[in-house]
Amino acid sequence: MNKWILHIEGGVVLAFTIYFYSEQQFSWLLFLILLLAPDLAALAYLVNKKFGAVCYNIAHTYALPGLLLFLSIIFEQPILLLISFIWIAHIGMDRLFGFNLKELP
Repeated sequence: MNKWILHIEGGVVLAFTIYFYSEQQFSWLLFLILLLAPDLAALAYLVNKKFGAVCYNIAHTYALPGLLLFLSIIFEQPILLLISFIWIAHIGMDRLFGFNLKELP
């Protein structure tokens, strides 16, 4: 049951970020290009499993893109807003499809 809640949560987050992204009339091509960028954190697994899991988890929590969203509003920086929406959408998409945070070895 808890897994379904995370799937639903991810779908809602993804839908909201796509809606707000479209309201800003940002580039959809850029959205598609950058949507998988947070997965580059998985390259940290090349160092070792623990470092890889830590980097992946940092890139896949809402804390950093949420902070970026906040800063984009405070400093009126549309590029930060664009990046935060795409990053949040990525995390929502991952949760929707069942990709959660990694267990530390």
